[in-house]
Amino acid sequence: MAEDIDHKLEDDLGDRRLGREGFDESRWILLDYGNVMIHLFDDETRAYYDLEGLWADAPRVARALIPGAEGVANADEGSKEEPPARPRIVPR
Repeated sequence: MAEDIDHKLEDDLGDRRLGREGFDESRWILLDYGNVMIHLFDDETRAYYDLEGLWADAPRVARALIPGAEGVANADEGSKEEPPARPRIVPR
């Protein structure tokens, strides 16, 4: 999954990964793209750290529209649209 994300961001959006951590154990993989950090967890690690619960009270920040990303608020237009629900990643 991490490699698919990396290829998508690099090939389609021209973004380059600055760093990555956690590939040895693959329980929590962190991909660092500078302005965006992507966390990939196995179920046990995700439940233990509960990042969604930790950040639940944090204020939402408007994001610039990414070409091809439907339903994302455009900060330049001052949209009040709620961001789409986060997809739940379920291992196969």
